Amino acid sequence: MIEISAAYHLYAHHWRATLVAFGASVVAHLATFATFLCAAYALGAAVPLLDFFAVMPVERTISALPISFAGIGIREKILQIMLNGLCGVPEAKAILIGSLSFLIILVCCIPGAVVYLFYKPSGAVAHVKLREMQKEVATLEHEISETE
Repeated sequence: MIEISAAYHLYAHHWRATLVAFGASVVAHLATFATFLCAAYALGAAVPLLDFFAVMPVERTISALPISFAGIGIREKILQIMLNGLCGVPEAKAILIGSLSFLIILVCCIPGAVVYLFYKPSGAVAHVKLREMQKEVATLEHEISETE
């Protein structure tokens, strides 16, 4: 509880950064939704924009639950049920929309994964462990909050 209240205090104290982070998350979600929409249009599904954007938050929320690896299978089933019921998209095409969208997002994330796996800060001889990076970031965050 203390950590949560400290986090909320930082959010309130640094409200501009919080708004920027919120705006970035909205853009990221809309980009993900647009990926799914473009895949639907590429597969010839005549999906109304408003209906599709009504389905996506539900799909994203449920597929984010740690029930399966990266939501594989869950995402396709949700799209199959919801796109068919709400938008009249054939079930097979709805499954393809989910699979193709996941594949597109996965391919677009590969460059970031490569950078993450092989990243070495300047002057470092060996690969830096994630634990050390997290400790360094926490120290920097503490120093920044102390100066403000």
